[in-house]
Amino acid sequence: MPISYTIDEAQSRVTLRYEGIITDRDLYAVYNGLYDDPGHRIGRDEVADCRAVDRIEVTRAGLQGLSAATALRLDTKRVPWRVAIVAPSDAVFGMARMYESFRSESPEQVQVFRDLPSAEAWLAQPSR
Repeated sequence: MPISYTIDEAQSRVTLRYEGIITDRDLYAVYNGLYDDPGHRIGRDEVADCRAVDRIEVTRAGLQGLSAATALRLDTKRVPWRVAIVAPSDAVFGMARMYESFRSESPEQVQVFRDLPSAEAWLAQPSR
């Protein structure tokens, strides 16, 4: 699977690793799996590590659909959480910024970074 995740109970964090070619279907599959995982808890910070992505085939409609699905499943709880997206390539960075804009009015606070240390530093700060 091009996207996998681990849940770190100690850090209260989810890390998603993206690699290879990423499609809309991949996004839906991993996030449906994560949200259905009994270990998933709303409010945990997330790191979406896209450093190993070779090609992004995610569409605008796919990102809008993911945003809408996330809103239906999680936003109604009104529990804030942060997502740090690590996107060194221009194509992935642009798609991540688009997702950030779709989620701007939600409890999900999304920030896009070019490197992992910057993402980690942001998550180390107290949340809003």
